[in-house]
Amino acid sequence: MRTLKAIKFVAEHGEVCPAGWQPGDPTMKAGIESSKEYFGTLADSPESPLAPTLQAVKSRSELDALVSSNDAVVLDCLANWCGKCHQLAPFVEELQQNYKGKVAFAKLDTEAFKALSEELGVSVLPTFKVFKGGKEVSTVVGYKKKLLADAVAKVAA
Repeated sequence: MRTLKAIKFVAEHGEVCPAGWQPGDPTMKAGIESSKEYFGTLADSPESPLAPTLQAVKSRSELDALVSSNDAVVLDCLANWCGKCHQLAPFVEELQQNYKGKVAFAKLDTEAFKALSEELGVSVLPTFKVFKGGKEVSTVVGYKKKLLADAVAKVAA
């Protein structure tokens, strides 16, 4: 029923209904700029923070320190405007809880730290960089829960 209401809303108003939309919820115009604006406000609101429990990495030196001080690290490269990043955030936090003490989780805001994102080769969101023993061992790109869970389990072992 919710999906039908969303389809009707789009047809009538020409705006896009994000995942989980209910009548009365915010909508957005199609296009990346509108998406950035919509998800940027969403991430700033206390009701839906983007991966709030993950440590934020803001520089190469912070990333290097994190990787060198932990045997296993997962870096979530994300952006506030990215819908898939928002959809995966609760799953990433669940993984963090499940692997507490075995794997360190952190996040990199690719919009705020573009140079580091480019240096890491992040071109698709979300991207997860997985480190073991101080070296990058794998990359998981996109909305792929199973691949991410498998990569985390592998470095935790």
